[in-house]
Amino acid sequence: MAHGGTFKVLRYAYLEEGYTLSSRLPPPVIPNVFLCDFVFENLQKHPPNQVILQSASDDKTVTAGQMVAMSPKIAENLKDFGLVEGDVVFAISGDSLSLSCLLLPLAALGVIYVAEKPSNLVAELTQRIQHSGAKAVLCDVRTIDRTMGAVAGLQSVQFIILLGEDGFDMQARSKPVKLLSFSDAQNC
Repeated sequence: MAHGGTFKVLRYAYLEEGYTLSSRLPPPVIPNVFLCDFVFENLQKHPPNQVILQSASDDKTVTAGQMVAMSPKIAENLKDFGLVEGDVVFAISGDSLSLSCLLLPLAALGVIYVAEKPSNLVAELTQRIQHSGAKAVLCDVRTIDRTMGAVAGLQSVQFIILLGEDGFDMQARSKPVKLLSFSDAQNC
């Protein structure tokens, strides 16, 4: 149902190769820049207090200004952890605000990001991590034990990056655990 012309009419045109979607809208302008640069430049155009990310589970938010300020800091922390362009980072985490805040800094470093559902069996996670050649695995406090089980014995995984709050007990772990907390980064 059309509502006062707010929806543009799309039509299908049959071609010999198959169907093609055409529109009355002009073609999009695609700039010749890296995606990360494009996103970061557009973030800077937003008002600094405009909310761009909101947690589904609580009232935590990230504004455009916070993202612009913390992205270089997070990228520098990830670089200090030893991540370089071309490395693979595997994520075993549910939806979280912290994970969303990591995507831009990971892209800025040229790190390959692979995500997996935390509900998979440990054996499935192990196989996928091994096939990805991940150097690091991202997880949160809810998935740390499952992650440790999945990476046990994998030589390619050098460390775990734990998304969460300071003070988590990191003793007696089979792989080094590096805590990446957003509490300081968000208070820019």
